[in-house]
Amino acid sequence: MKVMVVEDTAILRKILRDILKEFCGVADGDIHEAEDAIKAIRSYKIIKPDIVFLDIAMPEINGKKAIGQLLTLDPDANIIMFTGSRDANDVVECISAGAKDYLTKPLQPQRVQEAIRKILPREKLPSILKNG
Repeated sequence: MKVMVVEDTAILRKILRDILKEFCGVADGDIHEAEDAIKAIRSYKIIKPDIVFLDIAMPEINGKKAIGQLLTLDPDANIIMFTGSRDANDVVECISAGAKDYLTKPLQPQRVQEAIRKILPREKLPSILKNG
């Protein structure tokens, strides 16, 4: 399973990377990072991730706008939004735009696991997630 983490704050990318490795069984080499949506959009077709974790609040192109651009590249893209915002409108806008799930910071390992299980077919899941 390949994952792309799109977050402008390095420490938050590291936290999600650690959750994906420790609690979700994703190999370090299968986690790709982008500091902003522009880099994510440019590298999406090369990486071909199974899931994109996309922050909402980023410079230049925010996550809400990036959803549409990623879905234009790949209508089947599995996008999970994450943010510190508790604004219900953000959730509705992101899901309406095509995100498959929405997580709030601080990220909880169990919620990350649930989101991945909900989106990916069982055969694509790392073994640690198949047994949960």
